[in-house]
Amino acid sequence: MSKMFKAKKLLAVLLSVSIFGSVLAGCGASKEENKSSGDTQTPGKVTEQPKPQGKTKVTFWSPFSGGDGDIMKELVAEFNAQSETTEVEFLIFKSEEYYTKLLAAMTTNSGPTVAINHITRIKEYVEDGLLLPLDSYAAEAGLNWGDFTGRL
Repeated sequence: MSKMFKAKKLLAVLLSVSIFGSVLAGCGASKEENKSSGDTQTPGKVTEQPKPQGKTKVTFWSPFSGGDGDIMKELVAEFNAQSETTEVEFLIFKSEEYYTKLLAAMTTNSGPTVAINHITRIKEYVEDGLLLPLDSYAAEAGLNWGDFTGRL
């Protein structure tokens, strides 16, 4: 399997997961139902989101630069050109700043819809309650985890 095909497959899965996540976010209780006015939202809580007008916007953060960043830009542009329902905003951050910004955004519920997270960081984010299991979404999308590293 070519690298480009694998990258396209991975992007398709990430975008599928993000769309499912957006749908689930719309099913949660509103902030007002969870908290008294003036309180901030608890990280990890699902709250009601406004219904999108037109295309669903997916924000995708990455520390990729160089060739990896160029390939991801091409994949996102191709996806955006083909999708009638979803538009991906792809943002690349300097790698030395990326995880600091990502963690800060996630803990204040202002993080991206989808983000690259290297395997060495997953344990930290799981322990902090910042990641959700993707098994049901992967099964629905027909993803075989065996096609990826066994450490996931």
